Amino acid sequence: MPQEDSLKRLGRIVSILCSLNDGSVRLRDVVTKHRKDKRTIHRDFAMIHRAGFCVQTDNAGTYKFAPGVSLSNPGKLTQELQTAFSSMAAFALNSGTPSPESFSNVLRSIFATDAMGDSPILHIMPRVLKENIPFINDFEYAIEYSKELEIEFQKEPGVPIKKHTICPLKLLMADGSTYVFCTYKGKPTIFPKYRLNRIKKVRIIEGDSFPTPAGMEEALNAHSIWGVQKKSERKVKVKLVVKDFAREYFRLHELVEGQKVREQKDGSLTFEARIGELPEMIPHVLRWMPHVTVIAPQELKDEVRKRLEDYAKNQK
Repeated sequence: MPQEDSLKRLGRIVSILCSLNDGSVRLRDVVTKHRKDKRTIHRDFAMIHRAGFCVQTDNAGTYKFAPGVSLSNPGKLTQELQTAFSSMAAFALNSGTPSPESFSNVLRSIFATDAMGDSPILHIMPRVLKENIPFINDFEYAIEYSKELEIEFQKEPGVPIKKHTICPLKLLMADGSTYVFCTYKGKPTIFPKYRLNRIKKVRIIEGDSFPTPAGMEEALNAHSIWGVQKKSERKVKVKLVVKDFAREYFRLHELVEGQKVREQKDGSLTFEARIGELPEMIPHVLRWMPHVTVIAPQELKDEVRKRLEDYAKNQK
């Protein structure tokens, strides 16, 4: 079973904490509300207890805070949970996750301060304007309840619109665009992605929920939208020579899983990695021109040269 999304789990724990703060909570009610099995919810209560919110239970499956414990007086809250709550609240606010206020309200109650300002981790990223993303509510519903979608998709302007029936798994936001990462029923090892602004129509197919594919987490182990694929599909070998101002960027950042960075005697670096699509590497090369030289593959050399030539023509 793939590991659960940490933001979604933290949101559930915030909800459970708020319920405990109001009084006793029955296990079966939490299971029903969050559509999770008993074992998962047991783990949530155990995490809450270990984090410093002392929780008591009885044989009837009822949980409650120990006497004197509340959101405003949790006891000794672990630094790990403080950091987790603060950073995830900041991420929720920046990424446009629904109801980020719930994180902030709990944090203010716990720390008696503004969580955003106190977080030791500050996520700098453009805020997603979800109202500008087409069909966002349909996709969020389908992902939450594992419902199939029938979409009409136009790959490029002027080409015919095609219908696809997909099992949506995640919404991916990268480089100013939003994509749906999905699979197909009966083909659980294939993980295509579709850009939402190229989808013309969406229809939710009500019925049985589709199962989460076993290989989803491996397929999502990527550093860019172009790298959302299995390791076995990363067949393009890239080699770069990096100098001067670009050295620290390539040395300190994991741009591609499994990359190799080596120091050279002349002070330059060699960067080697396996990618699945050229666009996975092109933005990094263009960003650090002229301090990056493409050694291989030839297709990457040609594509970078073409983009630079097109840019020069547009400046005339």
